[in-house]
Amino acid sequence: MPTVDLYYTSAYATSGTQYSMQNVATVNLGQTNSVGLLLSGAWWKMNIDDLDPSVVGTINSVQIQFGAYGNSTGVVIYSTNLYQSDGTTAFTGMQQGNTITFSSADTSDFQDVSMSAIATSDGSTAWTHSDINDSILQLWYVVPSSGTPVMGVDYVRLRVDYNDVLSSETCKFTIQGGSLTIAGGSLNMI
Repeated sequence: MPTVDLYYTSAYATSGTQYSMQNVATVNLGQTNSVGLLLSGAWWKMNIDDLDPSVVGTINSVQIQFGAYGNSTGVVIYSTNLYQSDGTTAFTGMQQGNTITFSSADTSDFQDVSMSAIATSDGSTAWTHSDINDSILQLWYVVPSSGTPVMGVDYVRLRVDYNDVLSSETCKFTIQGGSLTIAGGSLNMI
């Protein structure tokens, strides 16, 4: 299935010592001023609202991903979440977290982090375009469990796995014997 990556489009809210959330809108490690910074206890909430329904058909799953490195060695406890448009009600299963171990103090120890892909917005209902386009993604540097690294974040994104939009173009087919079964929907013959 194809995927599309959705990045920061605007800030929703921030907390704690953090800098340059807008720099996480693309993958650009190594470019000047290419990262946002999170210190212990800080978080970003960012709007994700550029899913194009003319390209993306049904949504199979969504997954939060980010890439980061530390300015010193240590272990960071982090958390991610995807909220509905109110910024406080989380989608089911989207609050996830873990640790990252930084073993050097530069970009050579860059970590790409992928959370679990979630197939439904509430445990049973398929994702909709408006779910995604009204969502707010959070990345939170909870606390260091060793050392005191600053987390340099290169990108934060929501990866959407989807089915293509079905085309309304004319389709011609010939049946030579046998039968045609349509399990759902409709077939208009002209």
